[in-house]
Amino acid sequence: MKFKSIIGSFSVVIVLLLSSKANAHVALNFPAGGEVFVVGDTLTIEWTLVVPHPQNNWDLFFSPDGGITWEKIKLDIDIPERSYQWVVPQLTIDEGRIRIYMDNVGEGYTGTSENFSIRGVVTVEDEEAFSRSFNLYPNYPNPFNPSTTISFTLSNASRVSLLIYDIHGREVESLIEGIQPAGSHSIEWNASNLASGVYFYRLTADEFIQTRKMILIK
Repeated sequence: MKFKSIIGSFSVVIVLLLSSKANAHVALNFPAGGEVFVVGDTLTIEWTLVVPHPQNNWDLFFSPDGGITWEKIKLDIDIPERSYQWVVPQLTIDEGRIRIYMDNVGEGYTGTSENFSIRGVVTVEDEEAFSRSFNLYPNYPNPFNPSTTISFTLSNASRVSLLIYDIHGREVESLIEGIQPAGSHSIEWNASNLASGVYFYRLTADEFIQTRKMILIK
């Protein structure tokens, strides 16, 4: 496959972005942020170990206030599958966060979600507000071989660019280029012709730009 180089000032933005992402050794896949959960729901918190480490003891924390304070969910979790069932607490908030942390291994082995909401019930207004937002979701499965699905929502019809980059910031594939209608979208990416490693997918829609990381393991 022909690689396209990223040039000019645009390359500076991308390279810096990918470099900062590469420093994270743990990726929290779900929740990612932007979700609306209902009190009493059972969620499966999922995370990925990006940089291998022989230790497998994890601590999980929950913040009701956007990361200002943290309370423990479970300490010293030894789960090779890297997932945990969590019951949504009796709160009504808009700045909930989850953090996963590998104990006693130093900086980098921490993953934190963006803000999510908790409601007693999910109202029509909540669903409509969520559907009106721009969101780029974690790909699934992740890690993957050789295919994974990338999903996103658009608040309005927009000119969309969905690009794949390798760890060096080179564009390896363009999945979407053009006008897309408002609503939910999903696309499957097949990486059978690429080598194992860390890749990034970047969604641009109007003024919205977001990049996420995924791992191809063959």
